[in-house]
Amino acid sequence: MAFVYEAIADADIDRFNLYKTQDRYGLSKTPLNWSFDRETDTYLRHIGSDREVPGRECFEYHHRGITEQLFLVRGSARRAACGIRLERRALAELGS
Repeated sequence: MAFVYEAIADADIDRFNLYKTQDRYGLSKTPLNWSFDRETDTYLRHIGSDREVPGRECFEYHHRGITEQLFLVRGSARRAACGIRLERRALAELGS
């Protein structure tokens, strides 16, 4: 995998339905940037800081049609609600 940190193109916003994700999290209407691997259509993007736990950061990871919400704290990744309203589309075991 070769991830590149870049601005999200309008075509990719539509392709991955990122406006719906922005609305789900109550964020601004325009997703700005992500780390994206064009060979595998995999992305990781920062959603924001957790509202319930200071210092915990929330991310969205997408790979092979599965989108997962994650939080990072002290170097470990876990599935989480990130203190915000979520609609889970799929679950994947990503480990701790």
